[in-house]
Amino acid sequence: MNKIYNAKSYIEEILLGINTDGIGFVKESAYSHFQKSNDFFGFDFNTDHSEQLVSVGLIAGQSILEIGIDIRLWKSGIFCDCFKDDLCRKLMMNQNNVKVIPKQRYNANLVLNPGNKVGHPNLSKINSFGSLGFFLLPYDTSKNPCIVSNNHVLADTNKANVGDSIYSLDSYPSKIGVLKNYLPITTGENKLDLAVAELQGFDSPLPAGSFGYREPLIGEKVYKQGATTGFTQGYVRSLHYTAKINYGGASAVFVDQIQITTGVPNYNFSEGGDSGSIIKSSATNSLVGLLFAGNNKWTLANHQTLVVQQLKQWGYSIK
Repeated sequence: MNKIYNAKSYIEEILLGINTDGIGFVKESAYSHFQKSNDFFGFDFNTDHSEQLVSVGLIAGQSILEIGIDIRLWKSGIFCDCFKDDLCRKLMMNQNNVKVIPKQRYNANLVLNPGNKVGHPNLSKINSFGSLGFFLLPYDTSKNPCIVSNNHVLADTNKANVGDSIYSLDSYPSKIGVLKNYLPITTGENKLDLAVAELQGFDSPLPAGSFGYREPLIGEKVYKQGATTGFTQGYVRSLHYTAKINYGGASAVFVDQIQITTGVPNYNFSEGGDSGSIIKSSATNSLVGLLFAGNNKWTLANHQTLVVQQLKQWGYSIK
């Protein structure tokens, strides 16, 4: 039991960032993670990775040390295995007494950020969700800010009505606003999967600042922050891709879409739940696309210039 208490103190020091030896320990686990997951984008070697550890505690009556790893970490399950192996080997602990699991970060209040889980309440009924793309902050302080995501995330693929509640779905369903606009997905050709929700009764701080937007370039390196796979990077493969998208039984054709790939086996740019994520240029941070679909190899995104054009048609002020 003393070993478990010692390990708890040791990991807490890593969480607090005061154990320099512990930072090296975490980096070693990260290196093992690379080898097993073939993930060369999930970490930055120039930083310590103690931020990936989100919790540590003793499970009452079970003599188990439980450690939480940020669930947004790409392939966090593999990192958990590597971390547990290193911890038990270095501290000579029994594997049965250590539990390392992916966990949501703990928050004192609800704070929205790009990449958070959001959606129409119909999505929560089927344990589904999408991603918050970006904010529309009003120039008039008497008006509420808005969030941008996909039609199929905020409007449940044309099934919703303007004024329907919109929820944060990160930990438990919590109303954050109402559906304000959405562009219907048609049986003809589509170019946008887009919707806007107005935040109401939401007092938590919102991100400040703004980004430029432009068309992406073939071969350009891009990144996104999504609700399922977190931070990922990839490359623009096509600017005018056409595909038939399955929306839960019904299909829709999308034309002139951005296609993105990572070029790394077993490393996807996106997975289910990342829909609505904003895609940015790695070189300039400019907004270049709005993620809306993918398979186990490719990701598709709407052109950001078309997204902005539609938002302006709805009356939103965008520079």
